[in-house]
Parts: sequence; C-alpha cells; structure tokens
Amino acid sequence: VTTPLSGFNAIVTISDTVNNLVKINGFGAFGTSVNIWAPINGTATGSSITIATNQGLGGNAYITNIYSAETKVIAGTSPTSFIVKYSWSDGTNSDVCISTYIR
Repeated sequence: VTTPLSGFNAIVTISDTVNNLVKINGFGAFGTSVNIWAPINGTATGSSITIATNQGLGGNAYITNIYSAETKVIAGTSPTSFIVKYSWSDGTNSDVCISTYIR
C-alpha cells in the first residue's frame, strides 16, 4: 500500500446510455482546464476504459501511455468508480500515475 503523493479534485461526468462516455475535468491535478474524454467499454466491474495517448495536459505535458490492464471499472454495474493508470511527459519530466475516481 502506498500513500498518494498528492490529491486533487476532478469533476467526472459519466453517461451510461450515451456512448458510455466519461469526461474528466481537472484530470490528474493538471488543472481544471484539462479535459479528458474516454469511453467505458462495458458497465461491469473489470470493464476496460479507452483513453487515447498524446492528449494534452496543459503546457508541454501530454499522456504518453495508458496501462490498459489497470485502467478499468472497479465497482458498480453502472460504473460507480474506476481507475486510470497512465504515464505523462512534458519533454523534461515524466511520471507514472494512478488515479481513482468515485462517482
């Protein structure tokens, strides 16, 4: 078990009926102007979530990798929580992050 290095507030908007689309505003503590869109590929626990790489995170930062095996719905039949594992880079700095979102 690890302690998160930082916490952040994000606004998550999910539709279970319109393309199962997730919008995360304030993704990964990069600021409230950062919006990430991703479809949930099912509503059961373990369903995958598709997030495109190379999405901008503000400034020179962008998503470089999504760890698909660890980016999924973790609870609920109309997803109540999900986890995203990703890496980012700004050309100088980079990190691997895990974000958990609870609806």
